Amino acid sequence: TLPNPQINFAKENLPAAFRAGQTYSTYYLSFNLKNEPWKSSPKLRAALNLAVDREVLAEKVVGGGEKPAYTFTPPGNVGGYEPPRPDWAAQTQAQRDELAKKLFAEAGYGPGGKELPEIEILHYTNDNARKVVVAVAAMWRQKLGVKTRLNNQEFRVVANIGNKKSYPDIMYYAWIGDYPDANSFLQLFRSDVEQQNLPGYKDPAYDKLLDEANASTDPARRIALLKQAETLALAANSIVPLTHNTRRRLVD
Repeated sequence: TLPNPQINFAKENLPAAFRAGQTYSTYYLSFNLKNEPWKSSPKLRAALNLAVDREVLAEKVVGGGEKPAYTFTPPGNVGGYEPPRPDWAAQTQAQRDELAKKLFAEAGYGPGGKELPEIEILHYTNDNARKVVVAVAAMWRQKLGVKTRLNNQEFRVVANIGNKKSYPDIMYYAWIGDYPDANSFLQLFRSDVEQQNLPGYKDPAYDKLLDEANASTDPARRIALLKQAETLALAANSIVPLTHNTRRRLVD
């Protein structure tokens, strides 16, 4: 895999050998819904979600051809499924920032409200991972006055902490689809998934939609039900989708 700092060189000097393609993956931040203030403050979660400039992350911070992520399931009409983008995805980042400040204040924080205690972002050891969480932390500090501390651990340690839901606030992670179907992503948020449901999201209505979708023999109806389920999960703001990854290689 080609390191990101060498991508432009490869494009210019080795165009016949450079290969880049989207992977069926999503990098995201997860709130621990078992802990306060995340458990009881959906407006706080929404504010932090909106304040993240995904275009800057994809194009400037990582810069390897990644795509901004607004949904948990990657785009690309995989298996006939195109994920439902939230309404705010059509807004400019300036509009999202204004809405983020409004929701942050309604959650009781910021000027005239209480100060949000310093929050921890857990991430695994990786240059790109650190770049992303540093950038997100800077966006939250600049726009909302949120203070953060970074906790860097080896990947296996982060995965274990996430599975146990023992991280205090927020963790950075990624999911790569095991097979080309939206269910490979959406199944993670089922109430009966304990470990890899990193935020601990639980909603019986969501579970019912997935059950109905995967019992359906009508492909169009199944896709419609899966879209309803993802729309429901995204509205809860239990995660902050960041980017969809690409894989860059030299082949000769």
